[in-house]
Parts: sequence; structure tokens; C-alpha cells
Amino acid sequence: MAVLITCDGVFLDDRTGYSVIFDDDGRIAYAYLLDSNGSIVSDVWLYNRCNTIDEPEWKAQGNMPFSNPKAYVNSAAHDVFQLIDNISDVKVNWGGRAGNVIADIFVRQCLFAKLVEGVKPGYSLLAGKDGPLAKVLEL
Repeated sequence: MAVLITCDGVFLDDRTGYSVIFDDDGRIAYAYLLDSNGSIVSDVWLYNRCNTIDEPEWKAQGNMPFSNPKAYVNSAAHDVFQLIDNISDVKVNWGGRAGNVIADIFVRQCLFAKLVEGVKPGYSLLAGKDGPLAKVLEL
């Protein structure tokens, strides 16, 4: 029997009361930006832990959370990415612009994703092109 690896964490901004939930369910990883009331104000696909599929699965709501299909994944980067097994590898830096809260998500000290209040989806280093689950993170 295969061991299911998951990695979850919550990062709080004491200044605004906003938080980021890092959710790796053993199949897919997402990050969610929550406002001080606990409402999701941004989200982003981070990576597939499962095999990257050819066809999008987002037509069936029962498949949530959705994996990102090959057409939207930066395969070269995704294939060499070292999966996160310890939440201590993840850090969040808080900021803001034009009144919106911004959360920069770092993995092993490298900018990996960006969540901006009101922007759905957010930005991911492993996105190959903009899609419904993630936008390309420009470094």
C-alpha cells in the first residue's frame, strides 16, 4: 500500500488578520488567501502530486480540487520540482498594493506563488500558461 503524503499549514498576517492556507492533500497542492472573516479572496494551484493528466477535469465539480492538466503546466519545471513534505519549507511574506493584501509564497527560499486579494486565480511558478487554476508567475 502506498503511503499518502500530505503537507498542510496556516500562515497568519497579524497586521491584517488575513491568512494563507497551504493545502497539499496528497494528490494536489493549492494555496488559499482568506480575509479576516475567513472568506477565500484568492486561490492558486501550486503543483500536482498525482500524474499530470492530458484533459482538464474541471468540468465535473466532484473532482475538486482539480489537478492542472499538461497544457497548463510548465512540465520542465514541474518534473524536477522537489515535492514539499515538510511545511517548514514554506514561508509567506505579506505586503499590499492599491489597498489589496498580497501574500508571496516561498518554497525553500524561492518565490513560488503569489496571491493577491481579489485576483483569482493567483500566480504559480509551475504554471505553463494562464488558466482557470493558476496564472504564470513572472519572476
